Amino acid sequence: MRLRINTKWHNQGKVVSIEERARTLAFITWKVAAGLVLDMENEEFQTDSQAMRLDMIKEACAFLVAVTDRLVANQLT
Repeated sequence: MRLRINTKWHNQGKVVSIEERARTLAFITWKVAAGLVLDMENEEFQTDSQAMRLDMIKEACAFLVAVTDRLVANQLT
């Protein structure tokens, strides 16, 4: 899977709120999860419906949220 994700904010001097960071992480999580489903389908994993694809995305998002939580837990007060 190849994803292009920006790692810097456009305006370097701007103070970025926790809400904006959360929105950005949510978008990246969705993008990664959707990419995982697409990769699985390209490897001949059969998805029969949009509901099944969304269930797979939901599971991937839950995993990525748990990983993100553990990575940033020590950085938040």
